[in-house]
Amino acid sequence: MAARRLASRSAADGTPRTVEIVIDGRRVAAREGEPIAVALWAAGHVVLGRSAKYHRPRGPYCFQGRCDGCLMRVDGVPNVMTCRTPAREGTSVESQNAFPSAELDVFGIVDWFFPKGMDHHQMMTGNVALNRVMQGVARRMAGLGALPSEPHPVVPVHESAIDVLVVGGGVAGLAAATEAARAGASVRVVEEADDVGGEMSSFPGRVLDPDGGDAIDARALVDRLAREARAAGASIAPRTSAVAAYRENAGKSGVRELLVSDGERIERVRPSRVVIASGAHDGVATFEGNDLPGVVSAGAAARLLSHGVLPAERVVIAGDGVLARALAGALEQAGAKVAGAFDARVERASGRGRVKSVVLADGRRFACEALVVAAPPSPAFELAAQAGVSVRWCATRGAFVAAAGDDSTPTDAWAEATGAVTGVRTLPDLLPAARACGRRAADGARGATA
Repeated sequence: MAARRLASRSAADGTPRTVEIVIDGRRVAAREGEPIAVALWAAGHVVLGRSAKYHRPRGPYCFQGRCDGCLMRVDGVPNVMTCRTPAREGTSVESQNAFPSAELDVFGIVDWFFPKGMDHHQMMTGNVALNRVMQGVARRMAGLGALPSEPHPVVPVHESAIDVLVVGGGVAGLAAATEAARAGASVRVVEEADDVGGEMSSFPGRVLDPDGGDAIDARALVDRLAREARAAGASIAPRTSAVAAYRENAGKSGVRELLVSDGERIERVRPSRVVIASGAHDGVATFEGNDLPGVVSAGAAARLLSHGVLPAERVVIAGDGVLARALAGALEQAGAKVAGAFDARVERASGRGRVKSVVLADGRRFACEALVVAAPPSPAFELAAQAGVSVRWCATRGAFVAAAGDDSTPTDAWAEATGAVTGVRTLPDLLPAARACGRRAADGARGATA
């Protein structure tokens, strides 16, 4: 068995109501409110779609809305991130770019016929009519889904203003929001996930209490930081994304704003100051077969566990780090057979439709149903760059990072970054910097409105 449900995390959590969703005409049991992609994985549906050109099988990699492996058609709407969409009774889910289904796609023969690649623009070019037919066939076979079944209703745009807008509800964002609110600023936190906490919300174990004391459960730390933020007066909006930052007209009108959406409405928020705590994307590793369904990030495996789903019975963890080690222990405790390749590089992942075996660079081979890649994360600097934060290449981390502010940061700086987006990963370093960032944002907001 590739995956299975685990017992409820605690009696206090209760057991969510069981609902039925429909995938490609087949009924699948799910827990109400959990992400659709999680429900499908728990039911054994790892292949959710096909690649746009070669129709290679695709499945979720990150379970945090940062890859395209979970894109499906949901209730007639194409290209929906199913790892961000809650399961509801009767939800209709369809695989895209596949016929008759993602698991058995007849167009997958394209990949078999052209193992070294294909340029359809140069096929049948000797005859205009044949080339026209070829281009039409290629367009039919490629793409990502069809147009929506029904026109989307016009969404009204709302406008609001606030002293400090914090983008990201991880531990850094919560700490910055708390300090900004304590300093007297009106503060709002927007977090694209269902809940706050970022990586810590699903970390499978205990961490050192950054404020002193003994080790603390990671989830308990997140809950404490969220309580502190709300008690200080900050509002927290989950399932809400900051889509873009605009500052083009700042020199003429002085207006700088962010476009924010919760999926139901769009809002133009005009904050006096912005704190970008957008975290990091799960890292990827380069090896043959790294796009096979069943190859997931370490963060994805932790997120599945946090939803009460064992990723697989046989798991290989490739890569090292605190999360990888904690994850290995949690998976074994849940009953999985874990091979930790902490000291070796993956050479190849193999399987038809999903990963079945892994070969390491040192020659070792493991059979598995899931390969967990614990690669260094990549800071999510995109919004920070739009907001005017300086972005630089960090050779020691091998990634672009947003510049972190400090006491010398100008008080008129509209946006400042903090947390993992700046390359900082450890709690003892991250939280003090985030709190200082929140205080500077509040001071700057007061100066802007004085």
